[in-house]
Amino acid sequence: MTTEDTWGVNYQALQDLFELTEARMDVIKYEVGVQMIEIYNEQVKDLLAQLSVTPRKEGRLKVTESTQTCEIHAHKGDRVKVHYRGKLTDGTVFDSSFERGGPIEFEFGTGQVIKGWDQGLLGMCVGEKRKLKIPSKLGYRDQGSPPTIPGGATLIFDKQ
Repeated sequence: MTTEDTWGVNYQALQDLFELTEARMDVIKYEVGVQMIEIYNEQVKDLLAQLSVTPRKEGRLKVTESTQTCEIHAHKGDRVKVHYRGKLTDGTVFDSSFERGGPIEFEFGTGQVIKGWDQGLLGMCVGEKRKLKIPSKLGYRDQGSPPTIPGGATLIFDKQ
């Protein structure tokens, strides 16, 4: 089974491709790449509008990040510490490192956490705050994580 986003991009194939490269993007390449993707996305939206095609909106990872710039970004293989508060869409908190008194530590981009974290934290700066809205297909899928996370749940994480 493939994991596709709104535009039909196969994230598993992209993740496999990403894992084949060891090169790290510097800040300028990252910012230029983001700008190019935004321009491309606008062009695709314009073309879809001309064709009267409505893209699916469900199941997309949404990342809200600060506008802070930094020299150190999270890359695959980095050992990172992250404070977070995980909530369901109804506001119920199911887990929080703040209440436990310490951040979670893991090797980034190696599957030690849910896919939504590996995708949503890419390029995050030290000290940056991000909010992730993770669809179930990038979280705990249909099985959930009983008893606190029901199957098919969209997860919201506040991270720093």
